[in-house]
Amino acid sequence: MRDKQFFKPVNIRHLTNNKLFDEESLAHELNKLVQLNYLAFDPTKTIWQLQGNSMFYGLQQFIKNIEIKDSC
Repeated sequence: MRDKQFFKPVNIRHLTNNKLFDEESLAHELNKLVQLNYLAFDPTKTIWQLQGNSMFYGLQQFIKNIEIKDSC
């Protein structure tokens, strides 16, 4: 079950606060992910979400596989 189907700028603020991205490069990366159809952006609500259920479940499985490898 999808706990959280979208994210807002406040949810990724730590990326700029921790100097992983500056605001311009983060915006560029998010735009690129939208252009590549990995993310969908709703400008009326300023939210992003994964593009489709298959993308969500594929990413979820990928993360689970990484967690399994890290625990071994």
